[in-house]
Amino acid sequence: ADKTLIGTTSNNFLKILVPAKPSALGEAYIALSDDVNSIFYNPAGIGKSMLTELSFTHVQWFQDVKYESLNILFPFSFGNFGCSLNLLNVSSMDKNLSTSLTTYIKDYDFTPFSYSGILSYSKEFIENLFVGASFKFTNYTIDSKDKNGSSFSFLFDFGLIYDFPFLDGFSSALVFRNIGPSTKFVKENFMQPIDMKGGLSYSMDFFSLEADVAYPIDNELNYYFGGEINIFDLLFLRAGYKGGTIQQPTFGLGINYMGFV
Repeated sequence: ADKTLIGTTSNNFLKILVPAKPSALGEAYIALSDDVNSIFYNPAGIGKSMLTELSFTHVQWFQDVKYESLNILFPFSFGNFGCSLNLLNVSSMDKNLSTSLTTYIKDYDFTPFSYSGILSYSKEFIENLFVGASFKFTNYTIDSKDKNGSSFSFLFDFGLIYDFPFLDGFSSALVFRNIGPSTKFVKENFMQPIDMKGGLSYSMDFFSLEADVAYPIDNELNYYFGGEINIFDLLFLRAGYKGGTIQQPTFGLGINYMGFV
């Protein structure tokens, strides 16, 4: 963990973890993971689901920055598969050419964007131990009209979740994310935003808590806390806190309507 390396890694849009539920929990979700959102946080978690699940997220930030995410989970007797497609784009920009030290002329418009695809697999390999892995491919494009304006990468995630048989409701988790070769952009190589995250959770029918610590390659240690209250399986109140580089509380709620949450 070295904060002097901030801004030196590639594919940093992979750090955007958009699903609403984990975001409301302060991104403390690697041990509680048990649904389609696990594709982003800990691939081992998709092995806990017995349902086919589908989720879609749309986020719009300032200056017309948009993020779209479509995710699906399929359970099978031999293990569960998850798939995710994600797109980040911004509004168009001007490419200008210098005509002198103080004047410029417009050459053309360009629109930066990035996309990624994720394929995940998980299974309970021995009793109470879930193991999962993800393969990712990414495309990072600054200027699609420039032959050197984009780069392609592939990466891997690997995660574990262990449910303690002697401590009912407690689980531990460990995940390694964004492991892969450096991305070459123009003539330079940039390392991936690799991180390692560990967590401990406690869950019962109406209440759950989790605490995580993350060790990113390009930043200082970060920590995350989150909790959820389940009211009659109809209303889910969520809150969390992110500490370290970014310090902020998080809040959210979920509503269960005819199986849709």
